[in-house]
Amino acid sequence: MEREPCGMKNVAAYAAGILNSQDPGGCISELFADRRETLPGHTGRGRRTDLLPYRKQVKEHMTQTERLRFAPSPTGDLHVGGARAALFNWLYARKTGGKFLLRIEDTDTERSSERALHSILDSLRWLGLNWDEELVFQSKRGDLYRSAVDRLLESGAAYRCFCSKEELEAERERAVAEKLDYHYSGKCRGLDCATSGRYAVEGRPFTVRFRVPEGETGWNDLVHESTVFQNDTIGDFIIARADGSPVYLLGVAVDDADMGITLVMRGDD
Repeated sequence: MEREPCGMKNVAAYAAGILNSQDPGGCISELFADRRETLPGHTGRGRRTDLLPYRKQVKEHMTQTERLRFAPSPTGDLHVGGARAALFNWLYARKTGGKFLLRIEDTDTERSSERALHSILDSLRWLGLNWDEELVFQSKRGDLYRSAVDRLLESGAAYRCFCSKEELEAERERAVAEKLDYHYSGKCRGLDCATSGRYAVEGRPFTVRFRVPEGETGWNDLVHESTVFQNDTIGDFIIARADGSPVYLLGVAVDDADMGITLVMRGDD
């Protein structure tokens, strides 16, 4: 028998489990129970004993005031995947006596619209997913992002990139010709502060890139367990555009820290 797609019926069943379970760690682990057979350590019977450390992490969250967020972009109507993500965040916040926050990620000015914003808010209200604090709009937090970029530049964790679109496109074409995944070459990574500052004063356009350190990045995910990737697979990515506006990767990290988010629960994409 084929497994039913994860629609609202499945969402309702999972929701009941979170609200009624005395073991929220186990409940969250079960959200992806249909993947058990593909995960190492699963015997096919009962609960996986190697998930115990991760269930313990979830239980430890219960000792603090949880702050979770749902952060839609107002570029269209709320879809079922977004509703599902909002529901689980809301349920977990209510289960633990925490806060459910709503952040509107509206930095894409060309695609964002008031109609889409009102549609999303009306949909959340219709679902009964009330939020606990004032709405946060990314479009109104420019000073916060600029301050973060300045601090990253001053600390050396980021740098100005003066490469033109033509230079970057040539790099990309070379990677394609060599059948390689494209990552920025790091051409501007070695510019000293004096040279970088002089170019900026001269009015040369630049973006700001995060200086990805050597080594690897890892964390303990409450669903996927230990997650690690090699830093050299991503390259130095842009965190601020040439017009000074932040990209998503910067905004979401700054916002989560500033809003005191304790647990990020989102779709697996």
